[in-house]
Parts: sequence; structure tokens; C-alpha cells
Amino acid sequence: MTPEPRRWWLVAAAMVAFLVTGAGWALASPIGGSPDDNYHLPSIWCPRPLEGSGCAVRVVEGKVQVEVPEPADASHCHAFKPDQSGACTTTMFSDSRTTWTHLVDQGDYPYGYYQVQHLFVTADVGTTVLLVRAVNVTIAVVLLTVITWLLPAARRRLLLLAVLLSWIPLGIYLIASVNPSSWALTGIIAFAASLLGAAESTGRRAWGLAATAVVGAALAFGSRADAAFFCAVVAAAVLVLQPQAWRRVAVVVPAVVGAVVGLAVFATSGQAGALGITEEKGTFAGRLARNIYSIPEYLADFYGYSRGLGWFDTPVARVTALIGIAAAGAALWAGAGRLSWRTLLSGGLVLGAIGGVPTLIMTRQGSLSLSVYQPRYMLPLLAVFFLVWLSNHTLARIRPAHLVAVVGAPAVAASATLYWVLRRYVTGTDVPGVNLDRGVEWWWNIPVSPMTLWVLCSAAFAVGIGCAVAATARSAAATPPAADPEEVAS
Repeated sequence: MTPEPRRWWLVAAAMVAFLVTGAGWALASPIGGSPDDNYHLPSIWCPRPLEGSGCAVRVVEGKVQVEVPEPADASHCHAFKPDQSGACTTTMFSDSRTTWTHLVDQGDYPYGYYQVQHLFVTADVGTTVLLVRAVNVTIAVVLLTVITWLLPAARRRLLLLAVLLSWIPLGIYLIASVNPSSWALTGIIAFAASLLGAAESTGRRAWGLAATAVVGAALAFGSRADAAFFCAVVAAAVLVLQPQAWRRVAVVVPAVVGAVVGLAVFATSGQAGALGITEEKGTFAGRLARNIYSIPEYLADFYGYSRGLGWFDTPVARVTALIGIAAAGAALWAGAGRLSWRTLLSGGLVLGAIGGVPTLIMTRQGSLSLSVYQPRYMLPLLAVFFLVWLSNHTLARIRPAHLVAVVGAPAVAASATLYWVLRRYVTGTDVPGVNLDRGVEWWWNIPVSPMTLWVLCSAAFAVGIGCAVAATARSAAATPPAADPEEVAS
């Protein structure tokens, strides 16, 4: 069940490299750098029940307000202003002063994320933000490393590839943020990979994966209502893909419980109200057709094609987005060569949810395009789709040219995106030049400069991918269990 002894150093090196990478991304943006931080930070400071959170609470004009440190509500000074650096978060706001805000969770989000992150609240908002980001990065890296160790040999590289195909650039940015979507991303892929591995395992390995599936589901339940719903989608996809899963208690129990609890969390959350009709524009059929037409652009936005990071004000180079889209297309082509009817049905179920959920919601709300629905909401399912789609494909034979692509493409895309995140917040996008250390307007009080951080973080990510690929080289030589002996295409 354990990797070869001589490969332990590669596993350890990969974990350390990915932790360094996550730390770099956590430092790349200021307070309020992730979307809706003016809601999430006050909710971390004052989690439900508000009366017992330690925050002062009042009602003004029928709206419940909580008192938080000023910087917790500082994102508006730079959000939607790409030329404005993050300096305003330190020059305009002080930890010694407070402000009142009604943007706080009162039941819209599940119980869990805010309550746990509240444990890391300190008197300094900046320190708290970095602690929360570091916790989220550590959870993702450690949990996925443990799952990779427990997975059957032939599945280890598959998990790595699914994450690389899905999380760059948007996913890696959200993982290292205070946004609950961090837990949603980690939890859903952990739940899916664990169930898939448990379906192909026996004994301690299967029960270990059942335990990590429970951890993944718990992260999803506590993050977002839609992530809780995704647990039902994942459970159905795995049970369709792996017929033997129905005979494995270590799979059926966490899958069924995860699906039932996930649906219950979704139904009782305020986010479920998004399914209601808010405004009608034209006929239902007409709106549906327009939204279906916009699905390809919506999928491209997973890679930042037309939307930036953060508050959509942090640019993603078009070439970076195209690298991600091209890699996804190559994976689709490779997976299509070894389809079984179960793979096709399971992958179609996940892909149908990715495109169908926003289409249904936007159509009912009267929208004529999916552009209003943020890609990060559905992003957790993208890695699950690739996990399913490539499940019949052997990843053992990677030629030198392929190795360069597997390691180089995501490393270059992540490095380019990190550079623009740093540029946007260190000086604002209106400052020209390559050197991030020139004309610094905002930065943390640390002995590492923005340019040095970018170089170290970029190198660490490339090293992490390379070590992970090398560590799973012998494991990938194992033949993956077929989802079904009958192939639709060969």
C-alpha cells in the first residue's frame, strides 16, 4: 500500500513544493483579494449564531449588522479597480477601528466553514487572512497527498492529471484564498477520487479511502450548498462507472450518506433560493436556447478566457487560458479513445451537471447568458469529469515530449497568472515594466520581495509537478481496472 522506499523523497519533495506554491499564492493578493471577501471575512469574524460569535450585533432598517475591524470590509477600496494597488487596505483602514456591515452569513451558507475558520481569527486582520489561506492550502495539499498514497497504483497519476487539467489558473487561486470555494474544490475531488479508489480496493486501503471520502464530503458540506449537492452527482457518477462499487460497503456507505446529506444541506440552505424565478425576459424556450448557446464560453471561463481572477479585475493572459483549453481538449481526445458505455454515461452525468445547473438557474432567473453565473461555482466538478473520462486510459507511457507538456504547460500557465496577480496588487495594472520590485505600492511585511516570491513560487510548482510525475512513474505502469469490458470506441 506504500510507495517504493526510494520514492519517498520524491513524495516528500512534491508535498513541500506544493506547500511552497500555495504559500506564494496566499501572499500574492492583499486583504479582500478573493471574490466576495467583504462577505466572507465578516462571516469568519462573526459566524452563526451571531449572538454567540463575540461580535456586537444590531438591527438597522430591518437588516442585521455586525461590528468588525475595518480591514475586514476593505475590499471595496480596490475591487473592480485594476489600476488600484492593494495599498489602500493598509493606508485607509486600521485594525484599531471598527465598522458595521450587514454582509454576513445568516443561513445562506452551510454551517461549518466560517465556524472553523473563526478559530484562526486574531487581532490583526492581515495575519488572520494569511492564516486562513495557509490552512486552506495545507488541507488541500495534505489531503490529496494522503489520497494519492492510498489510491491503487494505476490511479495515482490520474488524480494528479485531473487536478492539473482543472485547477489552473482559477482553482489554484481559490485554494489559496479565504473563499469557501477552497473547501469545495478540495472536498469534491477528494470525495470523488476516494470513492473511485475504494471501489477498486480491498482491506485497509479501501477503508482508508472511505475515511478520506468522508473528510472530503465534510469539507463540501461545510463550504457551499452547491458543493453539498455535487456530492450526490459524484456518488451517482462513481456508482455508474464502477459496477463492483455496489458490492463494496466501503464505497456504498460513504457514497449514499454523502449524497443524502448533501441533498439535505442543499435543500436547507439559503443558496437553494437561486432556483427561483426573479425576472422573465422573453419565452422560457428562447432563454434556454440562448443559455445553451453560451455554454462553450462559460466552460472556457474555467481557464480565465474572458474573465479575470479575484473580482474579475485581475487579468489572465489569453495565451494562458488557451494553454489550459488546449490541454483539456487533448485530454478529451485521449479519453475518447478508450470509452466504455459506463465511462460515457458517468462522464456525461458530471458534464451535464456542469453545463445543466447554470443553464437551468440562469434560464429560470431570466438571464440570456451564463456570463452572470460565476465559473468558480461549478469548477469543483471539472476535475471529477477528467477523473472519470480518463479512467480507462493508461498513463504509464509518457514520452519526453509528453513529459515536457505535462510539467511545462501547467507550470508556465500558473507562473504567468501568478505574475499578473502580483502586478495587479503590488502596483496596479497601470504600471509598466517586467520587474515587480520596481515602484512597489503594496506588499506584506516580509523579507521576500514580490519578484523573488514569483520566481520561487514558479520554480516550486514546476518542481512539485515533476516530483509527483516521477514518484508515480512505476505506479502508472500498473493496468487500471476497466470500468466495463465493453468498449464503445477503441
